[in-house]
Amino acid sequence: MIFAKDSVVRRNGLANRLAFWVAMLTVIVITGLGVYFDYFLRTSFLDATRTRMAYSFERLNFNLSQIESSLNDGVAFLKADETALASLKLINLYDDRKHYTSFLPDQEKKALAQELLNKVKLSFNDSIVLYGRKMEVIAYVARDNSRGFHLNIISYRKGEPTLFRRYESELHYSEVPWSLIDVDGINYQHVNFYSDEVVENSTHLTLHRSVEGLAITSHLSLSDKKPDSPIAHIEMSRVLGKGYFTALSGNMNLDFILSDDPAGGVENIGPLRDDLQVFSIFEGPERYYSSMYLDTLDGRVFFNVSMQRHQLTQVLSQNRTHLFVLLLVAVLFALFWIRFITVRSLRRPLDALVSQILKIQQCDYSPTHVLESRDELQQVSESINVLASTVRERECSLTKSRKELKYLSDHDVLTGLSNRRFWSRFLDESLKKAGQLHSSAAILFIDLDQFKEVNDIQGHDVGDKLLQAVASRLECSLSVNETLARIGGDEFNLLIENLRSAEDARVVACRIIRLLSHPFTVGEQQINISASIGITLFPEDGQDSITLTKYADLAMYKAKENGRNSFCFFSKELSAQVNEKAELASALRHALKDFSEFELYYQPKVSADTGKVVAVEALIRWHHPCLGLVSPARFIPLAEELGLIVPLGEWVLVQGCQDYMELSRLGVRLDHVSINVSNVQLDDDAFPSVLDRVLQESGIAPYALELEITESYIARQPGKARERLQYFRDRGVRLAIDDFGTGYSAMNTLQSMPVTRIKIDKSFVDGLPCDSNSVALTRAVVSLAKNFKLALTAEGVETAAQLDFLSAEKCDEVQGYYFSRPITFDQLIAYCRSSKA
Repeated sequence: MIFAKDSVVRRNGLANRLAFWVAMLTVIVITGLGVYFDYFLRTSFLDATRTRMAYSFERLNFNLSQIESSLNDGVAFLKADETALASLKLINLYDDRKHYTSFLPDQEKKALAQELLNKVKLSFNDSIVLYGRKMEVIAYVARDNSRGFHLNIISYRKGEPTLFRRYESELHYSEVPWSLIDVDGINYQHVNFYSDEVVENSTHLTLHRSVEGLAITSHLSLSDKKPDSPIAHIEMSRVLGKGYFTALSGNMNLDFILSDDPAGGVENIGPLRDDLQVFSIFEGPERYYSSMYLDTLDGRVFFNVSMQRHQLTQVLSQNRTHLFVLLLVAVLFALFWIRFITVRSLRRPLDALVSQILKIQQCDYSPTHVLESRDELQQVSESINVLASTVRERECSLTKSRKELKYLSDHDVLTGLSNRRFWSRFLDESLKKAGQLHSSAAILFIDLDQFKEVNDIQGHDVGDKLLQAVASRLECSLSVNETLARIGGDEFNLLIENLRSAEDARVVACRIIRLLSHPFTVGEQQINISASIGITLFPEDGQDSITLTKYADLAMYKAKENGRNSFCFFSKELSAQVNEKAELASALRHALKDFSEFELYYQPKVSADTGKVVAVEALIRWHHPCLGLVSPARFIPLAEELGLIVPLGEWVLVQGCQDYMELSRLGVRLDHVSINVSNVQLDDDAFPSVLDRVLQESGIAPYALELEITESYIARQPGKARERLQYFRDRGVRLAIDDFGTGYSAMNTLQSMPVTRIKIDKSFVDGLPCDSNSVALTRAVVSLAKNFKLALTAEGVETAAQLDFLSAEKCDEVQGYYFSRPITFDQLIAYCRSSKA
């Protein structure tokens, strides 16, 4: 507002009108008191009470309308917010709990949570919840009376929902107990209180009775163009609790409460929304009461209003005469002084206050001389100065925050490099420019080798510092036409613009490999790490960023298969290999529908002392109708990569136990059956319950089952491995370390593990008894097993000389082609009977 030049005239008019109306009011009051005072005491107080109560209900109704309008406007943004809708579609695209990839959808959820925070704060409401395609919570924001708003997202870990939270004053999300979602009053699975058509692309309001008070919620569902294809559902709520009604009572100068029952004695209770005049007042001994109601989804609630009566009427009665005399004197005094006092008292302070306001209006926030009137006007003047200072600080803070947010949106927090968001935009623009200029470019997909082992063994702090060191070393080596970004985890992308030939990309890849070949100093330790690099060329390999990035990723994996610490260019042959892998994955998924293509083979385990079959090892075989016998070396790693090893491993466990029980029924008595268990199965939280169920259903004795695990599982997470393996041992199941000596197990780690057997790897047995290294290593393993009182099995025995050496070294069991290749179940029966097992 800009003040007009006649402001002083208006202020003079205000003083004149104030003096006139005060005098007139005083005269009217005295006249009324003299003629109608007694009548007023008897009748007007009840009317005034009715009016006051009616106004309080009107005020409440108006507040409800304002809140409902705010709630409707608060959720309607989602229909027009293209960025939020794109994020929702992306999140719905990744809406697969079992194979949930947390980084991209979680970042989008955090961005949505920030948007929800802005909306709920701007609308002065209490909470806002966003549901996804499956009507399950994606993100929500709720108010904490002690700490302000907190932002929440739902992520998934191993198929289970996990709650992450940060308060608006914090920068980072952290995992919190799932039970807090119930504390916040949020339904993880959306609950419908209406038909879906009501809220489809339009808002809908509902009322609920909650513990805190009356909850008003606006709902909006968005659907895709396809029928019955929901994208999201959003709800925003405001709770009118005890604090709200306390404030309303203070404003109205009466007692206003929300109750499940009407005030006692009140009749003709009407609905608050239909007709505010339909209400009655009950006159109690000490108070006046009135009630109105609203219907909610949880039943009817009542708004009860009460006012005290005896104090006011008593005071009026006692001071009737004194008031009349006092008002008479006051009016005479007022008639003389009101004009002089109002004009002289208002002009100077109002001029000063207007001057202060004009300075703020002109964006001048410098301090102004405070009006020294020693009254409320001085407080207003001081408050204006405080307001100017606050506005100045907030504008500076907002400017700084915008710069920081701009930086954070385009940069990786850990390394300071460009992040995935910036990279995607920059790559599209660069490729478009290269296409217009008919120039070439190359994309290098860089993935650090063995970084996961560094994280698992040495901790995430060391891993983070290593990533920072790698990023710094790579960034220092960049030329003017190279752009580096961290995509996520230990993955980096590099764009080379104005590429002259493929040889330039090869030179850059060699330079990166040389850079990373030097050890990194992290804290007080040195870490050696390498990288695998995949390279794609524009425009030869593709025309768009998505295709080129995918091809670079494929080439990187080929570099890893070639032995790591190398680079690989994308080629059509590589694409064919990927297609072949995809076909094999499809065939594997189809085979897992009924497991009819799988069969268990068994390799006998022979006592080195007696030569009799004492146990068997179960080995899976896949007979594909078109591919023939597929090697386990091909489909087992693929099953682990795709997460299919869990159902496949469960089938092997069930079939192996059933076959062992069938052998016992046929009179073939074996000490145990050994079954290999993948690290992925061991990491599965459901595996212990699966094992318990198989033991119970098959009837096999726990000691007759031996699970073979790898050394890598123990070395990766010793604490977790010890806890999981102890669970199996507590149930009596035996545990063997397969291919012992080829992994990373330290002796003290092995000693603390509840294992029962060590299996000597075939690579050690191959050199027996001539190779001195093989002899020394084998004897060391035998000595270790005996010292730890562990059973010992040697794999890959193929000659009589190897058997004689192992027998002399007191090895318990041997297995290998010298005795038998893996054979079918029927062949195993005949073999065991012929050897008199």
